[in-house]
Amino acid sequence: WWAFDIRGDEKEEGPIFNYGRLFTWFAVTAHVEKGFDAAITSFQRRESVPKTTAEAATCCHWRESEDLSAFTAWSALPGVVIKNMWMAAIAAVFLQWGTTGAAVFVAYWTPSIGIGCRSGSYLIYGIAATLSWILLVFSHLLSHSAMRRVERNPNHIPGFLSFFAVATRLFGKTLAICNAMWLIASSVMEDIGYFQTCWCQTDAYQYHQSGWTPVFK
Repeated sequence: WWAFDIRGDEKEEGPIFNYGRLFTWFAVTAHVEKGFDAAITSFQRRESVPKTTAEAATCCHWRESEDLSAFTAWSALPGVVIKNMWMAAIAAVFLQWGTTGAAVFVAYWTPSIGIGCRSGSYLIYGIAATLSWILLVFSHLLSHSAMRRVERNPNHIPGFLSFFAVATRLFGKTLAICNAMWLIASSVMEDIGYFQTCWCQTDAYQYHQSGWTPVFK
């Protein structure tokens, strides 16, 4: 779509892009499993061991030259795939907010209690990271639906589905990059003492003119 790949991160290398290969990996695994099951059944029947490509294809109940579907229909996805996807999502959110949430909690309840520079910066990071993750996963789902149409009809003209798949992926990655820069910037501000200023110490963002800070600790 406009020089952007509709497949998204499915073709990219590296474990960080594994989320983009969830459904295609399942499809490939299902095809391989089907072939092995057919071959095992043939061997159990004491049939001859295939020696040529044609014989191997026949043994696995495949054609010698066959285009296998890589993008499974939503209705054909087994429950275990959806279950594993939800479990991975819950684990990811737990790991993200188990650390970020704890940092926000400690910074929030440190006198003066409230949303200040530290707690606010941690909160911004956590929300942006979660939103970026949601956008990238949603982009993957849209890409899968778009590629299903292309697989059924190679002459399919990309439409709004492809546009949203590309747009959400670009926005999610842009947000992730900006969030990484924000994390570095907040760490630098922490080191140079910006969070020790009166504006930060009194939680002026939340309390405005009513902010306070302990003078002696």
